[in-house]
Amino acid sequence: TDRNAETAAGATTPDISEPSMVESATPEPSSRFLAGLNPEQQAAVLASAARLIIVAGPGTGKTRTLTYRIARLIDEQGAAPDAILAITFTNKAAEEMASRLKDLLGADAAERVVIKTFHAFGAMLLREADTHLDLPPNFAISSEQERQSLLKRHYPDVSSRDLNRQLEAISAAKGQLLTPDDVDESLVDIYRTYQQT
Repeated sequence: TDRNAETAAGATTPDISEPSMVESATPEPSSRFLAGLNPEQQAAVLASAARLIIVAGPGTGKTRTLTYRIARLIDEQGAAPDAILAITFTNKAAEEMASRLKDLLGADAAERVVIKTFHAFGAMLLREADTHLDLPPNFAISSEQERQSLLKRHYPDVSSRDLNRQLEAISAAKGQLLTPDDVDESLVDIYRTYQQT
């Protein structure tokens, strides 16, 4: 049969008619990684997926859920701490996650997990690729407020409101990988200035 041909060729075809032995061999999850979590959070902590995105509103326990998942992967599943990357939107969430992991796993394991904000992770990648890029040493990524201040110095007669609109247009252009030469003429000068500052 086709199934035998696949098996003979080295392919494995699981028989879904029999119960999985993997589930019964998996030890019962530690209650310390589930305590205080609601059923949805517990499902995320226990999920077998290699990658997981937690989407929920503010104050719903995303950081706690991810932290417990990471701790469980390391403590119960044998994951190497330095093979885990956790990315958050805010410094506060990254700091909370690092602190909670230290409490759950100890400083040695917790400090080997890469926990960054999107911006910090991007900066880390840029620093690691520095030999391939023509970046100045010790470059910094400016905050939104710093970018506005820099542009305000170059364009003192432009209102803050208009600068914000132009910054949004530049951000949209960058998101589409457009250079100053690719954008509307009204944006070219400020985009070039933005790139140089």
